[in-house]
Amino acid sequence: MEWHRLLRAHGIEGLESQRRGSTAKLKPNAREFQLEREKRQLEKRLAKAEAVIGFQKSARAAGDPAEEPRARRGRSMQAVTDARGVLSCAQACNALSVPRASYYRAQARASSKTKGS
Repeated sequence: MEWHRLLRAHGIEGLESQRRGSTAKLKPNAREFQLEREKRQLEKRLAKAEAVIGFQKSARAAGDPAEEPRARRGRSMQAVTDARGVLSCAQACNALSVPRASYYRAQARASSKTKGS
């Protein structure tokens, strides 16, 4: 009998139900593919983080004299506009602590001035 042979050869564990058919095997490259994808995602996040840090550093030097609020706000809005190629609007506004609504309002004012001229 089959079960006697399994009991002698493998003990009680040998009697546990076994699935029939071939077992599904992962492709040997599946883990490598997953790691490569994670690596690309992390590199993309790192590039964005470096862009944000560089953006914050270039916004204003530590020893610059104080500015008028209107000039500082205008420079911040311009910096957000300049960073739009590398960062999203939300990321750029967040990096400089500029509300997005204020940024969009300033853009609307600037476009209405150019259309009115």
